[in-house]
Amino acid sequence: MGKTTESLGEKTALALSIPAEVYNTPVERLELSARTLNCLKRALINRVGEVLEKEKSELLRIRNFGEKSLEELYNRLDDLGFLPAEVLWQDSASTEEVNMTTSSGEEEEEREAEDLIEGEGMPEVSQ
Repeated sequence: MGKTTESLGEKTALALSIPAEVYNTPVERLELSARTLNCLKRALINRVGEVLEKEKSELLRIRNFGEKSLEELYNRLDDLGFLPAEVLWQDSASTEEVNMTTSSGEEEEEREAEDLIEGEGMPEVSQ
């Protein structure tokens, strides 16, 4: 229970430290790839402040939102000066844990494509 309260307090402090114009910036203004933007929208994340309140591990749990999407998002936020320094290094250890225990949608799609290329799941042709 203490961790939840502490985490909520940290999120509130972060939200208060971000200027309102940055917090309320629509994610569409970040000019992200369609995949990354669609993942955020599907997760009901519509504002930059909502992104910044999430830990990296939370973002990586979004369906089809993998490391590449996370890197694109954080690079764009940094380019625009929207990324507070404390967010850059937040949750790096748990990000690695998430990567080790769960696979992103991108990795699953790559494995499925490799299986098809290797001939698994394809019907045999009889002569």
